[in-house]
Amino acid sequence: MDKYTSVNNENQILGIIMMDSSLMAIALQYGVHKSMFRNRINQNIYESMTELYSNQTGIDITTLVSIRDEKLLGGISYLSGLISSVYSNQGFTDYIKILINNYQKDQIRELGQYITKRADQEEPQSIITEIQNKTLDLLSISASGKKDKAQRYAKYAEDKYKASKGEIEPNIKTGFRDIDTHVGGFKRGNYITLFSGSGIGKTTFAISLALSIAKKKYKVIYFTIEMTETEIIDKLQSQILEIDYKKITQAALTEDEIHKMDVTANRLLNLDLTIEDEITSSEELINQILFKSLKNEVDVVIVDYLNLYIGSSSVGNTLSEKLGQLAIDLKKLAQRNHICIIGLAQANRSAEQRINEDNPESFLLSKFDIQDTNRVFQHSNVVIALARNEKLDDPLHKEKLHEQGLLNYSSKDLTINPELMMLQVLKNRSGSKATIPLKYQGKYSKVSDFPRI
Repeated sequence: MDKYTSVNNENQILGIIMMDSSLMAIALQYGVHKSMFRNRINQNIYESMTELYSNQTGIDITTLVSIRDEKLLGGISYLSGLISSVYSNQGFTDYIKILINNYQKDQIRELGQYITKRADQEEPQSIITEIQNKTLDLLSISASGKKDKAQRYAKYAEDKYKASKGEIEPNIKTGFRDIDTHVGGFKRGNYITLFSGSGIGKTTFAISLALSIAKKKYKVIYFTIEMTETEIIDKLQSQILEIDYKKITQAALTEDEIHKMDVTANRLLNLDLTIEDEITSSEELINQILFKSLKNEVDVVIVDYLNLYIGSSSVGNTLSEKLGQLAIDLKKLAQRNHICIIGLAQANRSAEQRINEDNPESFLLSKFDIQDTNRVFQHSNVVIALARNEKLDDPLHKEKLHEQGLLNYSSKDLTINPELMMLQVLKNRSGSKATIPLKYQGKYSKVSDFPRI
């Protein structure tokens, strides 16, 4: 790689970090240090970035010049140029790998020059020692992206020991009685696909699941594009207090309800439940999850939903390929960082077309009903489907059935119970499959355990 191309690669790294400070964590994980930059000004900039990050300060032009002489950083125009030169923040780790590769080549060339120069002047053992030290240094850089392996294995052994003593749960408990009983909760390191047709309530279930897991003292991050953080909080308030969601959105609350919501808001603040509504691409999604994982700030991730994070820059030519690649990336993230990731997906419309209102079995889904099925199903450790009789949401239709005595809120029959949601575990690599009834209350944006009779 020529000098211009090398420096341009360096500029991309620095510019991207100024655009997104959280990516500094990835650079440090790979063991990047200032000596890897060939350009002296870039060395100074990266050193300053490292200092800012260690002090938990945001990285931008203002903060950089506040801790370092502007001239040593190339000036304001140079720093601005780094940002404007960024092609895209996609492929940040690829730029890092190129930087490391260039540095290793430089070190190998220097080592070769050292050997040639010293061969006739020093004892062989002295030269061999230098070669060994330099080789170990280069190997440590290659391994720096995986340097937490020993820590992960130690954590794995520690968790197994504590689980055997009953000090911790072996799996992540969802707080849903029958899911935890029949499935055993969710395993760390697993990627789970949760899918249903439109309007069935997968977001409602996902929000209920996030709240329930957070109540179990786990750290949960909920990624959403379709809804804002405020809308998610409104839904959480609705299900906790069982206040009609429409009343909350239309500001038609009584003083007593407003007071209750204030109290609940404070309780929500004490839960480790984070709502991320500003991430809009698969690359940003992966980087943010990795960043949170490195800081030990997450146990469970919920992505609502996968298709919305697919864009023109996503890897793959077709939607199926792009979804499959995102599933692979999320699965690797879950495995490597010992967390659980749940991705929401859409069911094919063909599933809706075969529904027979008189046949409860016709509402249930199969693995072939996942949109772009093969790759998503293949790369998931667990696949969960949700089924519900959406037609019973119609007040007039429901009233008609009620008058005919055809409704039964205690039944596990989807044709006659408006509050029944069926959760199907279609795939479970480390456990059993199951079909589990749940209670769905759309009015309160809530899914809960099915009542025991």
